[in-house]
Amino acid sequence: MLEIGVQTKNVVEDENPRHGFEMLKKAGFTCADFSLNDYLANKDLYCFQVNDFFDKSNKELEAFFSPHKAGAKAAGIRIHQMHMPYPMYVPGGKQELNDYLMNVVAPKSMNVCAFFGCRYIVVHGFKLVRNLGSEEAE
Repeated sequence: MLEIGVQTKNVVEDENPRHGFEMLKKAGFTCADFSLNDYLANKDLYCFQVNDFFDKSNKELEAFFSPHKAGAKAAGIRIHQMHMPYPMYVPGGKQELNDYLMNVVAPKSMNVCAFFGCRYIVVHGFKLVRNLGSEEAE
């Protein structure tokens, strides 16, 4: 069976995730790419800023995302894949930042992925265009 999916960013909101998943279902989508990148934005990472969202324990993250999981199930939307916050390495960033991304954010993102029963997670390692000036140079 052919499935049609879309990212959840800007559709599924933390305040009422079920509503967002129902909108996706109504629009004809059957699955979704759950976006973790809203919880640690790349624009902040490129400015070497990190929030404390991923400082939560795995149990706290599971509790936070329980309404999302229930909302997707109730709407009949399968979380087919997820997007880990990106990048996972910030060129020019301090060692502490990149260690945090690799040793805290990545494993906790994978735990959230497993919690959703999702088999795939997209990882964008790094982007050099900001440092090299063009995608060709990158």
